[in-house]
Amino acid sequence: MRLLFLLLVLLSFGFAQKLVLVVSFPNPPRKLHLLLQSAQEVGLEVQGVYLRAEDLKSLQLPEADIYLVDTPPEEIRKALQEKLTGKRLVFLSPPTAGDPQVLSKLLPYYSSGGRENFKNMFKAFAGLPAGPPRELPAVGFYHPARGVMENLPQDFEKPLLVLFHRSDLVAENTAIVDSIIVQSEREGLPAVGFYYPETEGLRRHLHKLILEGRPLPSVVVNLRLMYFAYEEEKKAFEELALPVLQGITYRGRKEDWKKNPQGISVTSIPFHFTLPEYMGAIDPTVVGADQPLKEPLLHMVENLVKRAKAWRDLQSLENSQKKIAIVYYNYPPGERNILASNLNVIKSLELLLKTAKDRG
Repeated sequence: MRLLFLLLVLLSFGFAQKLVLVVSFPNPPRKLHLLLQSAQEVGLEVQGVYLRAEDLKSLQLPEADIYLVDTPPEEIRKALQEKLTGKRLVFLSPPTAGDPQVLSKLLPYYSSGGRENFKNMFKAFAGLPAGPPRELPAVGFYHPARGVMENLPQDFEKPLLVLFHRSDLVAENTAIVDSIIVQSEREGLPAVGFYYPETEGLRRHLHKLILEGRPLPSVVVNLRLMYFAYEEEKKAFEELALPVLQGITYRGRKEDWKKNPQGISVTSIPFHFTLPEYMGAIDPTVVGADQPLKEPLLHMVENLVKRAKAWRDLQSLENSQKKIAIVYYNYPPGERNILASNLNVIKSLELLLKTAKDRG
């Protein structure tokens, strides 16, 4: 009886229509998976397409009457608009175009995100009774055992802070974040996640991380890709004045990474190494893979957390107690050739050692 009622409702609202969901990078593939699952639980038949920028040259999309799209990169939005001229397109994120009636009905659910909201969104889309949107803060703290928190609870004293994308939280794609937090707590270092939207920089949210001029965390692990607001991130890292370790998510399967003698692809170097280094992040380490879903590499997570704890412990030492090794790059090679590609290594070492001595 319930299925018959659902069928009659869908037909009465014209949903013999074909629906296609289009989700693009940097959203995780898991988000599309969760959307499709939510639509199917409501009884809708939908198809899904996950896009990366490199897919645009040979872009093929299923035929549909309406396309629901989530694609932050402008180049992908423009390509879809050109490819689907004359079709009903609704851009849910960012909400830039589409049928205003459909957009106003779906956006409150979609912008909050999460399984329950997605399910109610598709109910509203199909004209079925739907509960109100369950709001998820745009920015907040996260812990696998305590959920989302708008502010850092007082019992998290000088924690390790894991920076990650809000879209991973929305898509229930936090396995790597969870693993880092759990491993950190095993090492005796409190840990908590901090999420914010992909297109925003950390600097506008520093008021949540700095109290009376002092940073609340002791060390930071960054899991975010920083190509949208990297200048803001750079300034934020400078103002925090804390060690920021760069965690890398391998684009592919864990097994492929283990077998790959190269490790990270050449095309990933700007996002995982160059930009983070420019912003002040150090010690880039692969901590997981993203296919089919994000999954941690436990031994690499353990290595990263131990180094993060060592950085935290250094902060409690007097400068006179710290032992520093200086490694310099010597090219062209030679015992008496301290050049580092013709840079003035001797002068740099002199300044570095003098500064270190002046600071104890």
